[in-house]
Amino acid sequence: MSGIQMMLLGGAGGPLIQLTTPRTISYTSGGILSAQAGYGLDPDSYVYTAANFNGSYTQSEQWDSIPSTTGNYEVRATRNSGDTPTGSALATWLAVSTFRSWLLNASPGNLLTCNLTIEVRDTATSTVRATATVTLTANAT
Repeated sequence: MSGIQMMLLGGAGGPLIQLTTPRTISYTSGGILSAQAGYGLDPDSYVYTAANFNGSYTQSEQWDSIPSTTGNYEVRATRNSGDTPTGSALATWLAVSTFRSWLLNASPGNLLTCNLTIEVRDTATSTVRATATVTLTANAT
């Protein structure tokens, strides 16, 4: 994994919750096709990223070391700057019981970028267990 990893151990025998930070996800299409850049957390315990022209996601690093515990966590994405991504709500804690994702979709001739803070917290205690800065860039110019 590249970048600095934010890791916190949740008590004896608890899962390791980690997000790679800073994280940059970008795609340049050359202006003929749309360009998409996205980031998401899945209840299968993996981070997924999209950097292409069709918005399909690819499995990346594991964010929860014990997949059976993903239902114990919530994720929040806060837009710090730039364009507003589509997908899951922003600035709201969301259960990771379903795929939560944020996607920029630049149509030909456009450039979209945004900077997000992604946080994962323990639902029972509201303790933030991991934080990452994610920059999305979809360049269709």
